[in-house]
Amino acid sequence: MRAIVILVLALSLAACGGGAGGGMSMTDAAKQFVESTFKGDKQAWSAVACEAIKGQAASLDTIPRPEGFSVDFSALKYEVKEERGDTGKVGISGTIKISISGMSQEQNIQDIGLGELLMKREGGSWKACPEKL
Repeated sequence: MRAIVILVLALSLAACGGGAGGGMSMTDAAKQFVESTFKGDKQAWSAVACEAIKGQAASLDTIPRPEGFSVDFSALKYEVKEERGDTGKVGISGTIKISISGMSQEQNIQDIGLGELLMKREGGSWKACPEKL
């Protein structure tokens, strides 16, 4: 019985993003940052933005998103390139597919300037902290 309780507790913590280190992984935080930037989702963006840039959430409104705009992120890969204490870097590779009203174009994420994302651990959680937005 005790083993079942421990297993259920461990699974619950993992599902909630708890457990060792707390919060989401560095790569998951980077993924949420990139996707919420393109989608203009200020709440999701603010959840993974470091304190130094949180005040810039309004800049998401300046990104044009015309009628029928969508982005497919499924071909992106995220990899921890460096981790030193509470700082790190996530490498991002692959392409995004940008669609507007049925017309699509693929774009290499590195050509957009998002090949690497600086990260900081704040309050036990990894946050994206790019030098410029």
